[in-house]
Amino acid sequence: ATGVSAKMIRHYEEIGLLPAARRTAAGYRQYGEADVRTLQFIKRSRTLGFGMAEIAELGIPTQVIVFSAQAKSGVDEARRALADLLDGRSVSGEMPAS
Repeated sequence: ATGVSAKMIRHYEEIGLLPAARRTAAGYRQYGEADVRTLQFIKRSRTLGFGMAEIAELGIPTQVIVFSAQAKSGVDEARRALADLLDGRSVSGEMPAS
């Protein structure tokens, strides 16, 4: 579980942070592992002080999900590390393996 309410999940879908969920024949939403990771990233980002617009700008790349687990020491450090990730560098300053 992500700890995100159904209301917030629907909101994230409406504003485009989360892709629309697949539906069962009965109309129930179905979420995959990538959706769960995305929700965890959004929740962590909000906890670290990022606004919805900032999160939307990120496009939620896969490598940022790894970053979110490493960004516990504060919002300023998290923002610097995020800028490095978006520039193609890892948090340690090394280039990621291709």
